Amino acid sequence: MPSQFGRALSLKVGTDAGDGLDLSQLRVTFEVRNATINTPKYALIRVYNLAAEKMARIINEFTQVVLQAGYIDPGPSTIFEGQIVMTRRGRYDTDTFIEITAQDADQAHNYGVISTTLVAGWTWDDVYNALLGALGAYGVTGGNKPSFSTEKGLRGKQLDGMVSAQLTMLANNQNCDWYIEDNKLTFLEKGATLPGEVPMLNSGNGLLSVPDQTVDGVIISCLLRPQIRAGMMIKVDNKQLLDGSDAQVKVRQDAFRSNEYVYVPDVSADGSYKAACVTHVGDTRGDDWVTEIICVNLASPSLSAVTTEAVPDAR
Repeated sequence: MPSQFGRALSLKVGTDAGDGLDLSQLRVTFEVRNATINTPKYALIRVYNLAAEKMARIINEFTQVVLQAGYIDPGPSTIFEGQIVMTRRGRYDTDTFIEITAQDADQAHNYGVISTTLVAGWTWDDVYNALLGALGAYGVTGGNKPSFSTEKGLRGKQLDGMVSAQLTMLANNQNCDWYIEDNKLTFLEKGATLPGEVPMLNSGNGLLSVPDQTVDGVIISCLLRPQIRAGMMIKVDNKQLLDGSDAQVKVRQDAFRSNEYVYVPDVSADGSYKAACVTHVGDTRGDDWVTEIICVNLASPSLSAVTTEAVPDAR
């Protein structure tokens, strides 16, 4: 398990049956991203100077990757576990590398289908359970879920097509976002956050710079924190934030869309934010060991997302 400045990383690749390789001692770079929208969590991982025969096994045999990162104390935590979808070999200066692109629940997202009929009297929980059952074939289980409307359907309901499309319709009906992380199907109300501990970020415990107030949200960078996940609430020391008093600054977006104006999302009065998009970046032989969070002030209007579609309507 390599370490630099107290860092710790574990990288394992293998088959569905569990046969594989531990690549933790090599130079590894990674970018892992997830957001509270219905796109797969993904990882882009590079492993440098790997022996040719091991590189061939990754390309021809292996289907799974598990990446853990953190610090020696208290030890690394899993930041990604998913399916290899693409590999690429290359060279950087004198070093060779293999680049692995992987996605969480890739097959469930791309191949999950359903064809069933719910009889009259169905509820939205019945729709959810039918869709979750279809994803079960790919190892997906239930995660966070709010209480759905108890309204009952007067007629039978046909569920046909891609499960992902049906999940989007269900989420829109119930004013939720949905996403899959760690093979768990998560539904999260647009104005809510995931339960759990709220990390406090300040300059004394890893906040790396003054958080940046942008048209897409408040962007915060801190030392790598594996426990920060999309959908959870985080707290930031407001003394570290840019002055948010000018919350009505208008930004021209003629080059982006036809709407006349957008507003810059303002900062939170008490420093509480929803993590709408979380990106972990690291290099076991370099400087990068960072978590970047695009945050939403839950008391503010939805994100404009004029420069990125990463977190549309994140509230």
